[in-house]
Amino acid sequence: MSSDIEITGLEELEATLTEMGPQLVRKALHDALDYAGSVLQEGQVVTAPILKGEHSPHPAGQLKQDIRRKIMLYPEDGIGVVAVGPSSHSFFGSFAEFGTSHQPARPWMRPAFEATQDVALDVFIEVIDAYISEYCKEHEGETK
Repeated sequence: MSSDIEITGLEELEATLTEMGPQLVRKALHDALDYAGSVLQEGQVVTAPILKGEHSPHPAGQLKQDIRRKIMLYPEDGIGVVAVGPSSHSFFGSFAEFGTSHQPARPWMRPAFEATQDVALDVFIEVIDAYISEYCKEHEGETK
């Protein structure tokens, strides 16, 4: 089964982003990644297990509290990344996700991503669209 998808308007989009300038595009990308990342982060908070070992130094619920997001922009390459997951303080969350020699895997990060990825993408697009729309509205009627 094959599907044909036609995408139009990429030239206009690229021209508008160029007009906006690198500083505004960087802010738009940062904000879009931040909002989309918050959707992914909340998904992980919901699915994170409450781990409490008999001899654990970590209080129950610590994993949920330690889920963070970090935004990295690489403007020279035109790339932005949002990393979402437990801080290094809660490394023990990976034991549940991937399992150990003593316990089977109980994935929680992957199911959270799969459940929230479409919403996160929609949020990312909405934020970028809002920046572009605002820029176009402010510069309507200007000649190039």
